[in-house]
Amino acid sequence: MAMPFKLMLVEKPKEAVDVTSYFVTEQEATSGAIQLTENTELMMQFTGNDARLYADFLTEHTPLTSQDAIGVYAIARPQPYVIYAYANNRSYPLIAGDYYLQVVAQGVRYYARLTVQPKRMTKQQFARMRETLLTNARELAMTRSSKIVEQEEQAPILLPLLRALSEQPRFEVTKGYGLQPKGQGRMDGKAKRLRRQKPYRHLQPSVQTLPNYDIAENRLLKHWLTQYALTLAPGTIKQAVQRCLQAPWLQGVAQPRASFLPRVFFSAGLYGAIYQALQQTLPQRVVVEQDHFRRTDELYELWGFIKLAQLTEGLGYTKIEEVRTAQKLTYTFMRGSSKIYMVYDELIPRMREQSSVTTPLYTLQNNRPDCRIDLWKANHYAGSLIVDFKYRHRDYIWEDEVLVDSTLPVPATMLQLEAYSRNMRTAVLSTTTPAVALQPVHEVWALYPLKYEGAIQDERNAFMVRLMDLSPCTDTSHISQHLEHIYTKALG
Repeated sequence: MAMPFKLMLVEKPKEAVDVTSYFVTEQEATSGAIQLTENTELMMQFTGNDARLYADFLTEHTPLTSQDAIGVYAIARPQPYVIYAYANNRSYPLIAGDYYLQVVAQGVRYYARLTVQPKRMTKQQFARMRETLLTNARELAMTRSSKIVEQEEQAPILLPLLRALSEQPRFEVTKGYGLQPKGQGRMDGKAKRLRRQKPYRHLQPSVQTLPNYDIAENRLLKHWLTQYALTLAPGTIKQAVQRCLQAPWLQGVAQPRASFLPRVFFSAGLYGAIYQALQQTLPQRVVVEQDHFRRTDELYELWGFIKLAQLTEGLGYTKIEEVRTAQKLTYTFMRGSSKIYMVYDELIPRMREQSSVTTPLYTLQNNRPDCRIDLWKANHYAGSLIVDFKYRHRDYIWEDEVLVDSTLPVPATMLQLEAYSRNMRTAVLSTTTPAVALQPVHEVWALYPLKYEGAIQDERNAFMVRLMDLSPCTDTSHISQHLEHIYTKALG
């Protein structure tokens, strides 16, 4: 069946994908999912007549879109829509997972399924990462959003009225003529003329009263119910309206010819009640709050932090405290007189006076690393390890070519990592060595995911920055070795 619209999704540099599998409800849309990859440039071509597209990837930041009570929508037009472009400096509008598109065209709703795949991980790695987060840090891994949805009236007053209409429709009595046995029925002048024109042996024409349903109020009612059915989602009310429209008495009712409302619609009878119900029994738009996972890059940061904590336990340190809320996650480990304090995504103060035992550092810029590991030996500060988790390719974290060619601009990520090692200061007077007081950060790590295990690249560069891969379902022994080296060097 030809659709009154056409929808195509284009991921650069892939070819355009024509969305062809549509269903009348979300529940039926279980196959034919369109496959997209997160963080990939995406354009949309949406053409047709009188069509709107509602989709989760449309936001208030998407150019040339509008918004109504249901949500943000795009109208069909010849020009394409830019959904995500690297140059726009905005986050990808979808997280990895399953979604539904809704197209409203010529009063009919169509649904299609959409699946977004993670870019830097396999499906197995992504699933394992989510499982770990649900077990260890659900409060931080999930976020809540609000969505406006349409729900059918729970106790629709229209249903009994439609049943009554099918049994007791209004009509006008018209005079007609039919054949009846001789001696029965009422005769008038026209009936007598008909009998003379075509005499029958046992029958005679007689006057009959016939119901005429093609009257003004029924014409308007049929028109309203037809239009109302187009706006309804599949459900009890829509089925009842469609059954009413298929009633035999309504088939001969024509379209309304005048716009005036007959007085019967303002009466206390059945037609007045239906008129009022059509204005009241509408789909209700309600706000539904939903919990869903955060973006994949944010999940990777949180998973990486938890993984470092697990590796620390594997090195013989005992976790003595865990603080986990929707805004904070910290771990405290002990082994003998050594204490390790791990902090996730916490601001480092800018003023010396604001530093403390739990936050021994201060700095002016780049003051929110993903992970900070503070080391203490017998109540003496032994320095820190700064870790950032980068959900991107290694080549986009540290670009060696800018070191060779001094005319090239230094990427912001490289400046960030270098600032972690160079700009951090401590106000703690009691340190294990004078070197810690001068340079409190031992190393800066930038960890990134890989889909498959490869040759280990874990050298520390001249800026005290070490790049290493850390991925679900892969070997992490190289991370453990470097953790142990820093712990041993600082804590003995």
